[in-house]
Amino acid sequence: MLLLIPIVLSGVIGASVGYVFRYQVKARRLAIVATAIAIFLVLEITSGALSSKNTIGENLGDQLELIPPFLFLYLLPAAFGSFLVAHRFRTWSQGLATLVFASGLPDRHRRGREAMTALATYLGEQLTHRRGQPADDLLGALAVLQAAGELTTEEATANAVLLLFAGHETTTGLLANGLAALLAHPEQLERLRADQSLMPSAVEELLRFEGPSKLMPRWAIQDVELRGRRIASGDLVYLVQSAANRDPSRFAEPDSLDIARDPNPHLGFGYGVHYCLGAPLARLETAIALSRLLDRGAPIKLAGDPPRWRPNLLGRAVESLEVRLA
Repeated sequence: MLLLIPIVLSGVIGASVGYVFRYQVKARRLAIVATAIAIFLVLEITSGALSSKNTIGENLGDQLELIPPFLFLYLLPAAFGSFLVAHRFRTWSQGLATLVFASGLPDRHRRGREAMTALATYLGEQLTHRRGQPADDLLGALAVLQAAGELTTEEATANAVLLLFAGHETTTGLLANGLAALLAHPEQLERLRADQSLMPSAVEELLRFEGPSKLMPRWAIQDVELRGRRIASGDLVYLVQSAANRDPSRFAEPDSLDIARDPNPHLGFGYGVHYCLGAPLARLETAIALSRLLDRGAPIKLAGDPPRWRPNLLGRAVESLEVRLA
């Protein structure tokens, strides 16, 4: 089952599926549905997390981590959308995260294998169901590709796994990273509280300043010389987005957080054919979740130790963040 991941990361498959999701699936309809559901779910989840609690640590994290998989579920057939399944998706995604991001854990391959098997089995069953009952959702689009012979069963399942995993881990990271960055820059936090019309630019700046994706591994397909260094065909190359997002030739005072930064040509969602499919939804989730926190009116401060960051090369994510609503 772990062989699913290399298939997912194929540029040809990724570009093909990305094209289909953008043009075959009725993107406008999905955007309208996703927007309505995002607003409802994020409001409900954050309200539950913040009701009657002055100190929020694990509780807030547990609640916010449900947002990305829950929203993904509603882009699947509606019958699958439930807190029970959202919790299961979260568990599976966390298992996969130990394989991809937690290089120091001794049992990460076992946990990753078990999570991959469970998630692939579940989504494979739903793809089979979708082939018999077509619908305008993400699994429906994959089922159409599969029926047309453009994707094998394994490839369709692998891309479904990728969409869930990528959308969960990165958006959860963006929510936590963004809050940590704002807490470390209280003047920017209060500026945003005073003028929430800055929220769109604030989300873009949080993606640039402390985005969840640090780099993208790629393999060179031909020999190339770059700034006096030779890269041979077949070499593994790390494209470090976090460095590009702090490039002083593109950003004034790149190490400063400025929630009103404009222009802001960051690479937090990638670039070209690999640009993040879920970017609009991730922006929406982050904006609504932060707005709910700010709308409480109470000052938000760190409640304990400074944030602990996961030691990882690929991603940037807070391991623990406890805050106090004074």
